[in-house]
Amino acid sequence: MDITDFDNTKNMNNQNQKKRQSTSNLSEKEREAKVENAHKKAENAKKGSLASKANMVKKFNEND
Repeated sequence: MDITDFDNTKNMNNQNQKKRQSTSNLSEKEREAKVENAHKKAENAKKGSLASKANMVKKFNEND
């Protein structure tokens, strides 16, 4: 591991930490709106994508 790998890892950790902080500052209503928006996007997933496969599993589990 050289110094550039260390710097890249440090930068990625900082970015992840900022993302976590930005979502934790949302009100409950804003968070629910974001989650709902994400669910709507997942319903329109492209065929063969990971989201479409997750939708297939969700539909299968709902039929049980």
